[in-house]
Amino acid sequence: MLVDVVDNCLVRTSGKPRYASLSYVWGPSKQAFTSTKANVNELFVPGSLERHTRDLSATVSDAIVLTRQLGIRYLWADRMCIVQDDEEDVREQISGMAQIYEGAYINIVAATGSNAESGLPGVTVPRDQSGMILFTPYS
Repeated sequence: MLVDVVDNCLVRTSGKPRYASLSYVWGPSKQAFTSTKANVNELFVPGSLERHTRDLSATVSDAIVLTRQLGIRYLWADRMCIVQDDEEDVREQISGMAQIYEGAYINIVAATGSNAESGLPGVTVPRDQSGMILFTPYS
């Protein structure tokens, strides 16, 4: 399951789609929007994430913007792509995280954030000398 940053919804893809992955610290922060058993089916409807834009964590929201700006259609972000209250999905996805990051076209690493509300420096929050976004391209 991936976030389609063009159609603003979750999608299931086949084959090997080109996608960005996000690595960040959840940390102590407000309870940001996640995929759950109760809402996951709704999130497959095109445009559904637009209704939740204010509820997404700043880092996930910035990653969606950045992925779109880079011309990449899909994003893997754990908060959205793992159904958080589904123990089987959590277990399966966590055990496959090495493959998720390895299969990404780029990995976006929020290296300076202390929590999910830190955002990505240079996207919607100002960048200072200590902050950076790291990209690891894979071919």
